[in-house]
Amino acid sequence: MTSRNWSDLPGHPTRWAGLPVLAAMRRDYLAVVSAQRPLGDLVRQQILGQRSVDVFDPELVRAVMVD
Repeated sequence: MTSRNWSDLPGHPTRWAGLPVLAAMRRDYLAVVSAQRPLGDLVRQQILGQRSVDVFDPELVRAVMVD
C-alpha cells in the first residue's frame, strides 16, 4: 500500500467550515456517504477544522482496522 497526502485525496469542496455537510449528515448520513463514494476509495473531508478520511475499499478497511 502506498501512502498519500491529505491534499492528494479527492473530496468535495468545503464551504463555511463544513457546516452544510454536517447539517446534511444529520439529516441523512447515508446520502452524504453515497455522494462521496464515486470520488474514490479514499475520500477526504474537513468539518469544523477536523480532518477525516472515509475508506470505501474493503481491502483498505481491513488494512486500517486489522493489519
